[in-house]
Amino acid sequence: MKKAVFYIIMLIVAEVIGGLIVTFLVLSSMNWSATNKPGTLEARIANYTISRWVRRNANNQSNPFPETSENLKTAKAEFGEHCAICHGLDGSGVNKIEADFYPPAPKLTGEIQSWSDGQIYYVIANGIGWSAMPGFSKNHESQDIWDMVLWIRHLAKITPEEKAQLENEMRAGSEQHERTMHGNAEN
Repeated sequence: MKKAVFYIIMLIVAEVIGGLIVTFLVLSSMNWSATNKPGTLEARIANYTISRWVRRNANNQSNPFPETSENLKTAKAEFGEHCAICHGLDGSGVNKIEADFYPPAPKLTGEIQSWSDGQIYYVIANGIGWSAMPGFSKNHESQDIWDMVLWIRHLAKITPEEKAQLENEMRAGSEQHERTMHGNAEN
């Protein structure tokens, strides 16, 4: 019996030492830069894990706010204020601040469109830990979050006129950013 306890304690000590070695030697030598792009395997594992987490915790509720022109105007403004800085006003994932994110901000016209409204709402409300995606539920009303969902849904079916308008707005935002960043703010 004493021998078994001794071996269990030695196993625990070995695991702790192994964990410390991994933590201090291996992990600290990895590239943790935000400019580093995730590899295929890492991206697949992360996407799979996040998708499972969302499916497990979110409901499949539909957006209670219909896609009217007035609701879309409000939704676009809400999205522009809170989401476009990282995802782009057109949902392309091209951010306004010309920064690298790790993991990168997703394109909102792609796979995310296959999620339910409730799943998209869940991610916006709660955010995603260890990423740049913040949670909005503590400081925003439910309707504000549903507005963001409404605009994300609309992005997949924007008209050519809307696309041109968004591109003009994004170009104007980029020009303003350039003037601000390069000291020509008076222009």
